[in-house]
Amino acid sequence: MRIKHVTLHTTALQYQQVFYHELLGFPLVKADATSFTLQAGESTLTFRKSYDGAHIHHFAFNIPAQQFEQAIEWALERVDLLPYHGQPYLDFSESSWDARALYFYDVGGNIVELIGRKRYIPHTVPSQFSMASVQCLSEIGLASPNMPIMRQALRQRLGLDVFGYNHDEFTAIGGDDGLLILVALGRVWLPTAHSVSGLYPIELELVGQTAQDFTLAELPYTFHVCTE
Repeated sequence: MRIKHVTLHTTALQYQQVFYHELLGFPLVKADATSFTLQAGESTLTFRKSYDGAHIHHFAFNIPAQQFEQAIEWALERVDLLPYHGQPYLDFSESSWDARALYFYDVGGNIVELIGRKRYIPHTVPSQFSMASVQCLSEIGLASPNMPIMRQALRQRLGLDVFGYNHDEFTAIGGDDGLLILVALGRVWLPTAHSVSGLYPIELELVGQTAQDFTLAELPYTFHVCTE
């Protein structure tokens, strides 16, 4: 599965555009008074203006694993990294994820992750790390008050396997090129101590096995799946 496009909502639309485009350097695809869209490697990410309060999301971008040290230096010049047990990044090298990841907040309070997966083969690797090194949207977090039911529904709909950890508060489904991170509603997003998952509208365009459009009962998520 690949994550082709994600649409999120924010109360800080103008500030988010400055943060992602001017500070971080994501290419701007388009922008108007109500939304803007960024290019993230093979994926695109849209923020739309929210009129009903703050929306807190977690999402990740795949970066070349061999540029992870460069990514840390690059990030430290622009943002405050979210530490975990005193370290500036999380090391999943000894787990089934076989990756390292760094995290930071954007100006809207979203938890942004840059993850270098050792099994993921990047299409191009620039000589120096920048947003040109980003390969794609790698993960998007989805919360539910009944996570096992959401997990079962998405696995059946999308034909995806569980990836790594699997329990009733956290499950990832998909693969190294794209993961849906399913969590129990109210679960704290790693590596923070207080940013909890919530039910906020998310629109996803995925590349999968079967072309389909669907929603999940009583959840604010819309899925568009193509087979390109």
